[in-house]
Amino acid sequence: MTADDITKLIEADLEARKDIRTCLSFDRCRVTPVLQDYYSSSDDVQPEKLWLVLEEDPSKHVGYSIFYDESMSMFGLGHMSENGKRISFSLYESFCDAVEAM
Repeated sequence: MTADDITKLIEADLEARKDIRTCLSFDRCRVTPVLQDYYSSSDDVQPEKLWLVLEEDPSKHVGYSIFYDESMSMFGLGHMSENGKRISFSLYESFCDAVEAM
């Protein structure tokens, strides 16, 4: 899977869910999909490569993030821990579902 493939998944989901309500500015928060190390909230020893697709504050890398888990074909929520590790903590069927869970 490529960054373009993931972008197309997100665009299709947003097109299907035009009524999504959020206080986020997608223009500001969405990032070009890039593989990042995420650690499970229950195991911060072995990271997993997940596609980062949105950061609540991309300039400071703080707040929630949304990632795409290619192995599960699901989007999820994460955050940056105090020690600088990205932590994953939940999965959702779609990008919009993850946005609404923020």
